[in-house]
Amino acid sequence: MSRQKKDGLNYFSFDTDFFYADKRISKLHKRFGNDGIVFFIYLLTEIYRNGYYVRWDKDLIDDAIDLNLTEGLIEQMMTFFKGRRLLVEINISKGASNRTDTIITSPGIQKRYQEAAKGLRRDIFVDEEIWLLSKEETASCIKVTKNEDKSGKNEDKSGKNEDKSGKNHTKEMKRNEKKEKEIKGNKTTKAAPQQYYPDDLLNQAFLDFLDMREKIKKPMTERAIELAMKKLIELSTLPFSEKMDNDTAIKILEQSTMNCWQGLFPLKGDDQKANNSSDWEQRWRDA
Repeated sequence: MSRQKKDGLNYFSFDTDFFYADKRISKLHKRFGNDGIVFFIYLLTEIYRNGYYVRWDKDLIDDAIDLNLTEGLIEQMMTFFKGRRLLVEINISKGASNRTDTIITSPGIQKRYQEAAKGLRRDIFVDEEIWLLSKEETASCIKVTKNEDKSGKNEDKSGKNEDKSGKNHTKEMKRNEKKEKEIKGNKTTKAAPQQYYPDDLLNQAFLDFLDMREKIKKPMTERAIELAMKKLIELSTLPFSEKMDNDTAIKILEQSTMNCWQGLFPLKGDDQKANNSSDWEQRWRDA
């Protein structure tokens, strides 16, 4: 029996300017402290050990909890990762089994993976449902297929599966057409998201809030959405400024999304800050 080929990496590159090159990492550390950095590095090691993605399931969550992280904190950090595109979540249905696998990866992860994979000096087969890089971005050693098979079992080197008659060939074509239709039907449709805000991160946070309302069976009407957007401006506009602060707005939206709140409210701890700001403003006017 031939040895199964390993597509995972034994090690991966780690930039010395990790904390400085990407503002998202500095915001991660500011928001979650060392827990956020440790959890992100943990996910990277799991992904690269597997290859270029990993299944987000109970086993992975349980292992993360062993890092002294709570499920609530893990969920908050995952929302942060996805909201800032540090990670991308892909849901794939598994045909007749009605099972859905949740996959986490990202374009950046896949770029670093394919650079490391060049050292394997062989073709690497990847799943087109998971591979996020464009044809132009994909290296020549990466072969994008409809169904990933790491062991290479789909390769027919013996010629045993060669069609021996036109009749068998026709049947095979029909089976392939049917399979493609099933894949297209099961694959999550990636429709263009609604654009409520020009800032992508803010817009994604608002979409996550609307999605949460759908999940708790409290969908928002168009009028409710208008009122929510006005409320967000009110809560996130800084003193002596006519513009909303996007970072504050994102935090407010994430707060409601994480807690399944139907409305938008000041950030926890900001009530006292608001009072202090009002007192300062009054003293400034009285001076």
